[in-house]
Amino acid sequence: MFDSEMNGKIIGDSHQLPNEWLSPIIPDYRHFMVRLPVHPAILEVADSGVGELADAVTGQVTGQVQRMLAVCDEALSRAELQEKLGLRHRDNFIEAYLQPALNAGLLEMTTPDKPRSSKQKYRLTEKGRAVVVSLERLIRSE
Repeated sequence: MFDSEMNGKIIGDSHQLPNEWLSPIIPDYRHFMVRLPVHPAILEVADSGVGELADAVTGQVTGQVQRMLAVCDEALSRAELQEKLGLRHRDNFIEAYLQPALNAGLLEMTTPDKPRSSKQKYRLTEKGRAVVVSLERLIRSE
């Protein structure tokens, strides 16, 4: 079936696909997965000794975490990080920015034994610095 024959039909709906395209083994054609290649700059950084970096950058580092890593050039408190990012809502910042970065090992607490300390600050880990460098390379290569 060519484009002219598909005019007006929704590709994602299995009920509108031609019968020869339907498979008795896989009856639902509404969902699909796309695998994208990893950028070579990420592989270079991963090969340079920073373990799971390729996984962290390609799948787990959200846009929010990337923004936070970019402004984290020194040890900063939660309030200072929020201010640099222009964010007001503390709970949203912790849930969408800070906690994912801590869980991924991209940020670390300056006083990990006192996580609720009023003097608590956050700094980039080695892995976090490597992610920042690789993201800068990606931006420059585009």
